[in-house]
Amino acid sequence: MRNSYVIFWKDYWGLYKQSFSDLNNKPYAHCIWSPTDNMSTIPYYAYKLYAKFKKYSRRRGMAWGDELIKPDIWFPMYFHGDFAEKNNLVFVFSPFWLKGEHVGYVDFLKQRYPQSRFVLFCCDLWSTLGIDINYVKSTMDLILSFDQNDCKKYGFLYHPLVFSEYHGDLEKMPKSDVYFLGQPKDRFSEIISCLEKMWGNGVSTDIQLVNVAPEEQVYKDKITYIDQWVPYKTNLQHFMHANCVLELMQGGGVGYTQRMCEAIAFDKKIITNNALIHEAPFYNPNYIFQITSADDISPELCERMKKEEKVDYHYKEKISPVELLEFIEKNLEGDK
Repeated sequence: MRNSYVIFWKDYWGLYKQSFSDLNNKPYAHCIWSPTDNMSTIPYYAYKLYAKFKKYSRRRGMAWGDELIKPDIWFPMYFHGDFAEKNNLVFVFSPFWLKGEHVGYVDFLKQRYPQSRFVLFCCDLWSTLGIDINYVKSTMDLILSFDQNDCKKYGFLYHPLVFSEYHGDLEKMPKSDVYFLGQPKDRFSEIISCLEKMWGNGVSTDIQLVNVAPEEQVYKDKITYIDQWVPYKTNLQHFMHANCVLELMQGGGVGYTQRMCEAIAFDKKIITNNALIHEAPFYNPNYIFQITSADDISPELCERMKKEEKVDYHYKEKISPVELLEFIEKNLEGDK
């Protein structure tokens, strides 16, 4: 790598630390997962108190609480600048670092490291982010998105989500034919319809639905309803003990999701209603079962879900974060 990369991401439950773990110990990459990662003891606890105060003041409707302490006092502590040469830095952001109390941080870095380059990688649909697109386009040297439709609509550059090789142990737990973990959101009836078709054809399932109102919970003998996400490492164990994973897209998205990345990384078959999945460079109809609705789940398809077989998409290296940085480097060089 000609450049050194500082990656500002947000890890809610261990997903992204796993996704970017191929970069661990790479001399050219440094990941920052939260504002407090590089803070010494006293600033760390001061920031924690500040965060609690902000949360309390907003909950109480105390507008002056947002003005008492300006968020930018913490900016110098997010990244100390001792990672690499100042003229060789590329900052890569998830949208989290352009919102809320972090608004203005990119401008701070631009002033401190004027020779550096700036990249935004959108791992959610743009319509869900609530960020000023004009500001982003005027600030970033490169904007990537995992969603092809967003790339066409906003002029972003496409790149799939990333995932790294897993080096953990395989625990003991029951095997299943199909696994799904997620919040149903606008997909609840669709999920239930798909499951009913599978159950009717003898498919064993491991289904965990998050944040479903008690009055809406059905098939409690076959579905596990939980109020909060399980640790990501626990999710991976369930994933690795299944033949297939179920993916039902929300909001019209067509990007290759984290579930797809996990299926590639762990050699698992996947049932998906992604309308463009057949155009994917890793598409293989032997492993990827494309459906448009529950009506497409036939007895023959269910037998393919239940069949244990060797799966290999021959694409793992393409979704590594190492390849992501190579992609960024190539496109930044071409932009000069």
